[in-house]
Amino acid sequence: SALRSAIRETWATQLTGDAAVRFFVGKDVDGGVSAVEDFDAGDVVELDAPEAYQAVTLKAFSMLHWARHAFPNLRFLVRADDDVYLRPGPLLAQLQRRPLVGYLWGNFDSGSSVVRDPEHPHYNSLEQLPERRHPMFGDIFPPYVRGHLWAMSSDLLAFIADVWAEQLAAEEGNVSMDLASRLPHPDDP
Repeated sequence: SALRSAIRETWATQLTGDAAVRFFVGKDVDGGVSAVEDFDAGDVVELDAPEAYQAVTLKAFSMLHWARHAFPNLRFLVRADDDVYLRPGPLLAQLQRRPLVGYLWGNFDSGSSVVRDPEHPHYNSLEQLPERRHPMFGDIFPPYVRGHLWAMSSDLLAFIADVWAEQLAAEEGNVSMDLASRLPHPDDP
């Protein structure tokens, strides 16, 4: 894609040491041939998760699971949207000064309302996310890091990937839109 090419030609050239860039794409929802044109670059990973906005949480968990197994000795995982211009030097320098355990950095959202309207693109059923009543704000999401840019220590990555592996085993490895429909889908205005 043009965005991946732009990243490869700009800020990814500034990575040093063991830092690596990977681009994650999902599988075609209809089972067709992948539309990804730049697999030959060696940095594009096709996940088992469907490539669909409604499956963004499923895709995120699949990415964490893949990263844990592909890079078992990493210290931090940094995740950025492909439209984020990253300054790797300052970010990696900051991460060098952070604790190696229990570290999660990003733009935390601690009060977004849960959309319960089935016609809305950010709809969450009570199965996906049971009601969580705040005395002032009503039905809200628990605190979470918004998706555009975040960093996580390897112990948190391992914990989440292990929980996800248990979920996959319960689903018999069926990474599908049906599973995606049962996972929380935070709003992303």
